Order: sequence, then structure tokens, then C-alpha cells
Amino acid sequence: MAFLPRTMIESSGSYEFAMEPMTDALIAELTPLHRAHWEETEAYRHGQPFDPAYKVFQALNQMGRFVVFTVRHDGMLVGNAMLHLFESTHTRQLEAKEDTLFILREHRLPRLAPNFIAYCERCVTAIGAKALTVTAKIGTRSERLFPKICYRQVAIEYHKTLGGADVLA
Repeated sequence: MAFLPRTMIESSGSYEFAMEPMTDALIAELTPLHRAHWEETEAYRHGQPFDPAYKVFQALNQMGRFVVFTVRHDGMLVGNAMLHLFESTHTRQLEAKEDTLFILREHRLPRLAPNFIAYCERCVTAIGAKALTVTAKIGTRSERLFPKICYRQVAIEYHKTLGGADVLA
């Protein structure tokens, strides 16, 4: 599988943001980060297996329908945002939908998350997206963050595990 190179690199203090191809090497770095994200924000799914579809992400990335943005500190991966790109069936415009947005707790410095999100916005705008939709899990700091950076709440999402008991029920 041939991938585009790491691109759209931007510094934010001692941190570096980039759009990276979903290579096997990046997946190896992402896996522990995704586990930390799962443990911290996905409690309602803890009765289900943690089994990210990295091969699907790779295929979507190759088709230009899935992008991965990274936060690195001294070369170490400390955060990421993964976004689906799709044509809206309502507007026929290219839009982005957040799949994952996470920065390790010890790297949650003032302005790092808003700067990273602004970077992601600039990148998907350059790609041609006209909108970005994100989710904020109940009880997380993102519930307060997104309104501060001009995101408007447009829905309340509900979840039900079918054929089994919800962990948080």
C-alpha cells in the first residue's frame, strides 16, 4: 500500500501537528493512545471488545475518505484526531466528522487542544470540507471546550447496546 507523505506540518510551542498517512508504523503508535482514549472516554462500551478496524481506516485513508492528524512532542505521539470525510446527502458538500480526538492527560496544556482543533479545521478546509462535526462525551472537558471555540450544539446523541446490557445502565 502506497501512502502520501506526512504533510501540513505546523508547530505549536514545543509540539508539532501533522497530517499523517495511516501506515502500519503509525498504527503501532496509535494503538496505546487509542487504548487510553477508550479507557477514559468510552465507558459505555466497556462491555464490548476493544478492536479498532485499522485495516478499514487504512483503506479509507487511501481513498481520501479518512484523515489522521497527530500531536507529537519530541517526536513522541501524544495526541491524535481521526476524521471521516464524506459528501453530505443533504447538502452535497464535503464534510468532516470526528471519529477520535484525544490528547494524553499529561500533555493537556492550556491552548494545546484548541490550537490542535484549529489546525485540523484549517487542514480539512484546505482539503475542501465545508463543515466539521465533533462529539463531546458527557462528563468530559470537551463539553466545555467546544462551545468556547465556536462549535454549536445541534443534537443530543443516545446509545443502546442491542442484545445485551449497557455498562452504564
